[in-house]
Amino acid sequence: MKKALFIAALLFAFRPFPAAALDYEQRLVAIMNDIVKYYDNEARKLEDEIIRLLPIHDRDKKSAENEKLTFLYHTHQKITVSLNNILDILFVYIKLGSYSDTELNGYVLKRIRNNVIFLNNMLYFLSLKNQEIEIKSSSEVQKLYEDYLLRLTTVLYDINRELAAIPRE
Repeated sequence: MKKALFIAALLFAFRPFPAAALDYEQRLVAIMNDIVKYYDNEARKLEDEIIRLLPIHDRDKKSAENEKLTFLYHTHQKITVSLNNILDILFVYIKLGSYSDTELNGYVLKRIRNNVIFLNNMLYFLSLKNQEIEIKSSSEVQKLYEDYLLRLTTVLYDINRELAAIPRE
């Protein structure tokens, strides 16, 4: 009996421990949730509207509406890829749950930060193009463009807020 208890105590003492959770794991999950919520509630509708308007304004290649809408469409594609990159990185990272490798932790955070910097730059370029190309505020394209800017600004604000709370390594 003592031998069995001793073996059980040894097995318990030397069992593999799961990696400790990161202090900021909840923030990473919040970033994922912000992105998913953005896709589910806003991005898909905006993309559908962009695609609906493209053929209408494609007839006049030199119109301000076409130029603005085309820029929005191409920028939206880049933004979508970048947001998907963040989701992919975070999903795999959190799913693995192996946070003991500090080099990997730093790499993941740098990749996320780089993608967010890119997204912030895309928002800046969208804002510049909005000021550069003036169209009537009653235009469908202008309303869509401004709505897109608002939605993207909101999700990036949420993501940046979460990222700022994560300590730099």
